[in-house]
Amino acid sequence: MTRRELTCKPITESERKRIIARMSPESIIISEGVKWSEKGYTPSFEDTDKVLMKAARRTYKALSHK
Repeated sequence: MTRRELTCKPITESERKRIIARMSPESIIISEGVKWSEKGYTPSFEDTDKVLMKAARRTYKALSHK
């Protein structure tokens, strides 16, 4: 398997709005904390950690009620 290079391409504002409309609220929070660097996109780990911990609590709570 060969590794392909990822390339970023600009999108229009309407394309961005269409993509965001399909995202979950948690995904929107994470994407708003994303910063561009020379290495690519770097998520805000503070927001990501909050979202993941919230999801983990929901999952464990749901499993404990079964």
